[in-house]
Order: sequence, then structure tokens, then C-alpha cells
Amino acid sequence: MVYFVVTELKRQVRSHSFWIVLGAIIALSYIFVPSDGAPYTTLDIAGVRGIYNSAWMSGMLGILGSVFTCMFGFYYLRDPISRDIQLRMGQMIGSSSISKAKYIIGKTLSNFLVYAMMGAVLTLGFISMQLIRAEDFRLYLHDYLLTYLIILLPVFLILASLTVLFDVIPWLTGAWGNIIYFIGIMVLFIQSMEQESFYDVFGTEFILQNIKAGITPIDSKAAQSDMIHFGFNFFETPITLKKFVWQGIDWSFNYLLQRSWLLLFALIIMGISTVLFRRSYLTKPMKEKKTYLDLSKFYQHQHQKLEVMDISSPSFRLTPYSGQKQVSLLTMTFHELRLMLKGMNLWWHIIALGLIFFSFNCSIEPDKRLLSFVWIWPITVWSQMAVKEKLYRTEAIVATGISGRRQFMASWLAGVILALIIGSGAIIRFYNESDFIFAWIVGALFIPTLAFCLGSLSGTRKLFEGLYLFLWYLGPVNANPMFDYMGVSQPILSHTLLLLGITILLFSITAWRQLAKQ
Repeated sequence: MVYFVVTELKRQVRSHSFWIVLGAIIALSYIFVPSDGAPYTTLDIAGVRGIYNSAWMSGMLGILGSVFTCMFGFYYLRDPISRDIQLRMGQMIGSSSISKAKYIIGKTLSNFLVYAMMGAVLTLGFISMQLIRAEDFRLYLHDYLLTYLIILLPVFLILASLTVLFDVIPWLTGAWGNIIYFIGIMVLFIQSMEQESFYDVFGTEFILQNIKAGITPIDSKAAQSDMIHFGFNFFETPITLKKFVWQGIDWSFNYLLQRSWLLLFALIIMGISTVLFRRSYLTKPMKEKKTYLDLSKFYQHQHQKLEVMDISSPSFRLTPYSGQKQVSLLTMTFHELRLMLKGMNLWWHIIALGLIFFSFNCSIEPDKRLLSFVWIWPITVWSQMAVKEKLYRTEAIVATGISGRRQFMASWLAGVILALIIGSGAIIRFYNESDFIFAWIVGALFIPTLAFCLGSLSGTRKLFEGLYLFLWYLGPVNANPMFDYMGVSQPILSHTLLLLGITILLFSITAWRQLAKQ
């Protein structure tokens, strides 16, 4: 099994996406530690934060590293078994001597090691940021090491086991599994913020209680406050935070025992995956339509002598090619929209009509934020915009049959039209609010463009599904104007124009990528 784990790990490390993710982690470590005067904060309690020493940086590493890795890391490695099937390796693995338990454990451990490497890079990034911010040059590496071992690694093991479980259960392998996971992780995070919560998987409440204990001698009112700014909190004007020297986390033996149940929980998840997994998943052939050949004409003409034309004869002429008129872009867009909705059942269309009706009848202020759910429903349609040819293995057929520019424009326009149709109720309902309508239309342009761009760059649909769910929760759901690409909180013209510029940039990148393939 060791060889199997090492082979899986090598396959991950040798991929381009792995190094792109590591680069993104290094960039995130810089963003997670804002400088004085920055227009945002990532961790403070009632306007109080610790100086950037090893204790405070390791606390930030524990909270931000565990939560954000669970949000994004799941979507990066969420299909370890499906990947074997897509690479046509399923039958070889299924017919080998490896047992179900070893296969599941091997997949889990390989993903766990990848997460551990990502966490190690993030830890090194935080160590570097302590030196860059230069508020305290004294490095205490044991603070970082204990946080990495006690807080991050158990979370990574559970995350790795969940990636396998969600790929074993058939109805969780697609986009709806991504949505269910995201909702579940958000509920778990909210529960973990409760005092003395049993669900403190991320270690957030434990670290925050230690921080409050350190704040109490300095500012007792802030220590008792529930105003905790976690994540990216933007302000129109830079704010000045009150600082204190935090001595770090008080690790106790009881807490180590509490963290040990996470290891047991990960083993239980692996056991469930082993029970549910069937080797037939790997060896089961794709369903094909049965075709019946009419051989009567073949038997009727099998004895006829074929007439072979002499191509050296002067009378021989090749049939001239007569160019046909190109199909109009409007017709292509219509058929692209039909293809997008082809796999959706009747209930999907009924719920989509219900969302249009709801957005048409929602009130001005109380229900306006509920409009964010209107554009979460078609996520499974948008995510396949740039990868549907790859999913159905029709890339060669499409490439030889039609112009790449026209195909790209038709697919993109179909995605925009779908967004406008689903959001048409809000456009009619709030037609007299020009700022909101402008922001809503820009959002309808932004979402399909983001889906096409991420799908074109990654070659998979899961990157868009993961990032879009995060942006959706960070912006429209939490009414954060900086990330509100729908304008449901408080549409600001400057933010809308910035989003329009980002949309144009993403469109240009996608168009360049599509033309480069031709």
C-alpha cells in the first residue's frame, strides 16, 4: 500500500495545478496578514489584535488555515476515484489484487499528504510574514509547529477522508455534492464558534478563548465582546486597531484528548467509505445505446461487382466543394442554451420558474438579500460551459466542425442569457432602481464569464463551483459590498464598475485561451 500511496502522491505533485495552488497559498499568506493602514482586517476582537509575534501568527495560522483549507481544499481533491475512471485506469485497478480497504485508505492518505504539504507551505508563509511585518523579529518555531500538528493535521485528515466519501456515494459526486458540502462546512463553522462547543473541529473557539484571556488584563470590555472580525472584513477607510502582546495558546492535556476524537472520526469516515465502495464502480463499462444494423441491403448487394474509376482518365473530376452559409450566431446560441439545459430534469425547470416568480414578488429591503439564492441554482449549468466538450469527449468533433470564435461566443452568450432569464423577475420588480439593475446585469455578465474562464484554465468544473460558492457566501449572503457581485446589499457604482472591468479582463483571458487552442 505504501507504493500505491507514493504513486498517488507523485501524480498529484507532478501536476501543474498543484504548483499553482502552492503559489496561491503563498499569496494568501501575504493577504492574511494585513499591514497597518490596510482597508481590511482578518482577525480581531472588538478592534483589538495582537502584535505580529510568533504566538499571534500561529493563532491566525490555526484559525485561517483550517477554515480556508476546508473551504477550498475539498474542491481541489474531491474526485480521487472518479479521476481513475476518467483516466481509463479503473479496470486495471479493479482487476488488481488491492483490497477495497487498502484502496480507500491509500486514496485518503495520499490526499492527506497533499493537504499536509499545503499546510506546511502556509506555515512557512506565516513565518515569512512575521519577519516582513517586522513587529517582532523573535521566532519561536514551536508555536507554529504545535499549531500545525494539533490544529491543522487532524482537520486535514478529516478533509481527506471526506473527499473520498463524497466520491464513493454516487449522488454526491457532482455539483450538488459540492453544494451540500459547502452548506455543511458553513453550519459546522458556525457551531464551532459556540462556547465550549463539541463541534469545534477547526479549533477556532479554543484559540479565540485563549486570545480573550490574553485581552482581559488590557481591555476587559473587548474580551467580553462578541464582535469578532474573522475572515476578510473591508472598510471604506483604514482603521487603527488596538494592539497587545499575546503570549500564545495554553495547550493542555485535556484539549489534546479532545482533538484525538477527530482522528477516530476520520477512521469512521474511511470505514463508511470502504463499506459503501464497490469494485464494480471502477470496472463498470459506460452505458451505450443498443444499435441494430439492417444487414438486408448488405446481403442484397454483396455479390454486386464494384466499379472502380480510373483516376488517370481525363474524364475523371473531383466533386467541387461548395461552401455552405454559416449558421447564424443567434441560432448557435439557441442550440447552445438547449445543450446546457439538456440534462436537467423537470423538477429543475419547475424550481427555476419558482425562483423567477419569487424574485418578481420579493419586497424591497427585507427579502432583497434572498435574491442571492436565485443565481445559486444554475451553478451546475454554468460550471460545464468550458468543459462540456471534454466531459463528453467531443472536442475533436467540435473543433473540426465550426469556428472556434463563434463557438466561444455562442456558449458565452448562452450562459449570459440563462443568468438573465433566471434573474428576470428581479429586473422587472426593481426596474426603477437604476443602480441595482446595473449591478444585477453586470452580475449576469460576470458569473458566466468567471465560469468560462476558470473552466478554460483548469479544465475542470470543480474550481468554479468551489470559488463561486465561496464568493456567493462572502458577498451577497453576508451583504459584503466589496464582494457583492449581485448588488443585493447596497449597490455602489464604483464597485459595480470595478466588477465590470474584472469581467472584461476575464473575458479577454478566456477569449485568448480559446483562440490559442485553434
